Amino acid sequence: MENDDFLLLVKKMSDEELMLVYPKRNEYAEDNVAVIEEELVIRGYDPNEFSSLESAQQQLLKQKKDSDLFELLNNKESVYSTDFVKQEIEQRGLTVSKLEKDYYSQGKRGNIALLIGLPLVGSVIIPIIGLGAGKQMSGSVLTLIALVMAINHLVSSKRLSTGEKVKKYDEKTRKIALVLLIIMVLNFAVNFFIIFS
Repeated sequence: MENDDFLLLVKKMSDEELMLVYPKRNEYAEDNVAVIEEELVIRGYDPNEFSSLESAQQQLLKQKKDSDLFELLNNKESVYSTDFVKQEIEQRGLTVSKLEKDYYSQGKRGNIALLIGLPLVGSVIIPIIGLGAGKQMSGSVLTLIALVMAINHLVSSKRLSTGEKVKKYDEKTRKIALVLLIIMVLNFAVNFFIIFS
């Protein structure tokens, strides 16, 4: 790789990538190592602090948020040593179970687009474009699927390693699911009435 290409590659690297590459400097040509060192200095870092992979990881872990540390512990493909992550958690006076609770108690964002899209297609678009004799049935099936999804987003929970249960989805997703659930029950009832009347 030519020096200019390598310089461009180094410039595109994040600080974290650069700090994790530097300890492997013996795998690179001397000119390329100089480029990495120079870029570290330009970004305000002392290359000597990242002389080994262990020291680089320890330095980088200090910059991570608590939630990032928990994610690293659960990422089997992480480049970070599990021992170093646990050590950083202990140095912050935290426990893995506390990080787990904090991480999962926020809940994750649900698939709001699908929650809204299915009943919209099922109750508005299919009847408008008219798909033949089965249009109301098709709409009802999509609405029923969306109904099940809304219930799932509303009541799903996750059991933590401590045995405690927390909601799987965040509050905003659960509120949207509740509103959609009410609308879909009404919509499903109307579609059912139309089909069988």
